[in-house]
Amino acid sequence: MDEVRPSTGQSITLDELIALNAEMAALVRAGVPMAEGLSRLSCDLEGRLGRMADQLGDQLSCGQSLPQALASQGIEFPPVYQAVVDAGLRSGNLASTLETVASNARRMADARRSVVASLIYPIFVFLLAWGLFVFFTYKLAPALLFAFRGSDSPAEIVLGYVSALGATSHYWGPIVPIVLMALFVWWIDRSSRATLLEPAVATPLLGWLPWLGPMVRTYRQAAFADSLRLLVQHDVPLPEAVRLAATATCTAKMQQSAERIAGAVERGEPLGGQVEHLPGFPPILEWLLRSGHDRGTLEAALRHAADTYHRRAIRLAQSAQLFLPPLATLLIGGSVTCVYLALTIGTWISMLQMAMSW
Repeated sequence: MDEVRPSTGQSITLDELIALNAEMAALVRAGVPMAEGLSRLSCDLEGRLGRMADQLGDQLSCGQSLPQALASQGIEFPPVYQAVVDAGLRSGNLASTLETVASNARRMADARRSVVASLIYPIFVFLLAWGLFVFFTYKLAPALLFAFRGSDSPAEIVLGYVSALGATSHYWGPIVPIVLMALFVWWIDRSSRATLLEPAVATPLLGWLPWLGPMVRTYRQAAFADSLRLLVQHDVPLPEAVRLAATATCTAKMQQSAERIAGAVERGEPLGGQVEHLPGFPPILEWLLRSGHDRGTLEAALRHAADTYHRRAIRLAQSAQLFLPPLATLLIGGSVTCVYLALTIGTWISMLQMAMSW
């Protein structure tokens, strides 16, 4: 099975996808034909979102399926989203699938906004401290070095290195703030795109942060369980259902494990013996799949797994929103403050010691 890869063109933003996805789910719930509904909806939506809705409506009117219309858009939708829509159509419950995507996307958007908010103040503190450090190396360190000249104290050695560094501060001084702000703007731009729903994108952008890495993985597991439940509920053959759910929501490891499960079921082997110690599958999901299939209650087991993972992901998201801002402030702001204080207070203590020795 091919791995779902991130989009490489101009992608729809996460907020645009949430808005368009919500409207599509409402149309499906109301029983309005998708082509007609999107064409009329485009008049109420502004900018690029309205144009996308109009183009989707036109392509659906020309006989294309919804996945085909999404794939042929000039602005690229995430391949994972296209696979989710395909799985929803195959399950016969597109509305529920779109609502699950909307819920996950909103949580990802909230987590992203929390990260942006938590980093603004620490970055401001760092830039202020960096400016003071550059001023110290360029102006204060040479003056203090003159006072310590010939004292043979550790402060003289440190100030000598710092003064030499300050002589070239007009080169390296502006580089750090420029690079930092460029990286921050790049991260904001990349994380605002709908490709954040793809594991290959979400993991490097959010996975390195406390609470958010486990949250991304938990949402992925919840989406797999929920997609598989919908497919099983609507009598999609189990091997095909496992493959579709994995393609729509999972990483390469889970896709390989899903292919192994599907192949075993197609060979007539029991599901319970195939889901133990598979790469990418969490223990809870393994146990529920085994016990659910053995009792003939696979749908109920998957529903329970999806609910469990959703609740866990919500708790992780709430913890990130609560604890990430003060943690980022403490780590970034506290670190640069300690370095600056070490330079200033250490120099002051050395001056006192030198004065006492006179």
